[in-house]
Amino acid sequence: MKPTSPYAKTPISGRFMGYYVHRSIPEADDDYIINMNDPRFEHRPDLLSYQLYGKPDYWWVFGVLNHWEDPVYDLKVGMTLRAPSRARILNQ
Repeated sequence: MKPTSPYAKTPISGRFMGYYVHRSIPEADDDYIINMNDPRFEHRPDLLSYQLYGKPDYWWVFGVLNHWEDPVYDLKVGMTLRAPSRARILNQ
């Protein structure tokens, strides 16, 4: 399992995945505070991930850090969200 996956901490036995183990991301002083005013990113956490971290693989971190129920449709224009700093996310 890729370390960038939201399932990276979930155990795998053969070709079977065990019970989901949630990856928590605590708030930190170096987090980015983003005012979502660009409609290109609405419902597109993959594009926001690419913009911030250089790869779309971290699309799920916004939902985890901001405690969203849906990591795609909870990303809306006009909202303010928290995102882990580039240094913190790439050093996981």
